[in-house]
Amino acid sequence: MSYKKIINPIFFVILLYFFLGLLNINNIYFLADESVYSNSVYSIIDGKLDNNNHPLLAKTIWAYFVFLAQGISGIDKPIFWRIGTILFSVAGLIIFYKLARTILNKNFAFLAVSLLAFDPMYFSFGRIMNLDTISHFFNLASLYLLIKYFQSKQQKFIYGGAFLLGLSLAVKLSVIFLVIFLPFLLVVLGDFRKRRIAEVTVSILKFYFFVALGFVLGNSIYFFINHFGVSFITYSIDLVSSQITMQKFEEGYLYSSTISWFTVPQILTLYRIDFGKNVESILAFQNPIMFMTTFVSIIWTAVALLSKKLENSKVWILVLFWFFLQYVPYLFNIHTTYYYYIITLLPIIILIFINLTNSLKYSNLIFRIAFAISLFIFILYYPLLIGLKVPKKYELTLFKYSLYNYPAKDSIFCQNCSPRK
Repeated sequence: MSYKKIINPIFFVILLYFFLGLLNINNIYFLADESVYSNSVYSIIDGKLDNNNHPLLAKTIWAYFVFLAQGISGIDKPIFWRIGTILFSVAGLIIFYKLARTILNKNFAFLAVSLLAFDPMYFSFGRIMNLDTISHFFNLASLYLLIKYFQSKQQKFIYGGAFLLGLSLAVKLSVIFLVIFLPFLLVVLGDFRKRRIAEVTVSILKFYFFVALGFVLGNSIYFFINHFGVSFITYSIDLVSSQITMQKFEEGYLYSSTISWFTVPQILTLYRIDFGKNVESILAFQNPIMFMTTFVSIIWTAVALLSKKLENSKVWILVLFWFFLQYVPYLFNIHTTYYYYIITLLPIIILIFINLTNSLKYSNLIFRIAFAISLFIFILYYPLLIGLKVPKKYELTLFKYSLYNYPAKDSIFCQNCSPRK
């Protein structure tokens, strides 16, 4: 690696993100959904299926690192369970930079990656066992290849994107609407009028084939080893059924309605221990700048596209639909929605925000202010993102930003999470 690459600002941001994420990583054991996922990891190592409401790819990745690390060291540490997610969150930043560079210059791409790296939601969930962070990587990689298709017109990028979308689906079924509707959008955006119906149909079927291939390969490692009589087809049917029959509302402290993601400031509490005058907390929330500008940016982009004021219009249509096909389905209230589902939307929100701001008169000044405020918020909340012990007054003051009234949870791992006292 050349000297210039070593001091590259992007390299520095990603490296800083990685090391900041590792601090205090072993001090707190399982939190939030980690206790559920850890049981699934143990069951996969034992050759069994446990808690069949999510696909197996992320669980298999976690199981690999746990099995390898514990086998080599002979000890059990939280980092062994979380390192898979951490590495994929780092990979997510790298692929996001490559994606951003396809439609933005270097400075704007640097800003985009920085905003994502210092987003308290992405950071907090990027250092624990979380499906959305791993799904996010494959999701972004798929979008990157599809953008490359519009720039090169090479069919291999479409089918590569479809395969990666299948891998994302093998982590979590939340991209199912993308899988269903995306090939038709690609047909509309392509030169479909110059193509025969039979040719278009074959292209759509090929897209679905590569999605299915990614999904099958992402889930099939378990079935190749020891499936204890459970067939892949039975497993898949039960998997889809579990999502459809999930409860629509949650009494737990993580639930929030979909529309509130961008309308009510909120902070998730993943962990909290009250020590009287001091407290240890792990919080997660979206960067307030992105929170305040999301709907404005989305509407502006849609209007700009309709009035044909955007360059690379096909790419921005794809980006806009990438947001809608992941966000809007949650409005149908099919099953419980959680605030952290926003993780896969964050890169899209950042791209659209930068594109909007770039059209304004003082865009460079606004970008500098946005970067400075984002970094300041991250530094201010950092002790509360990794669970350091801080004065309770400090935590209570910073938590006042949250206006969403989550139901109170009182347990050894999260004492009176909401409301605070």
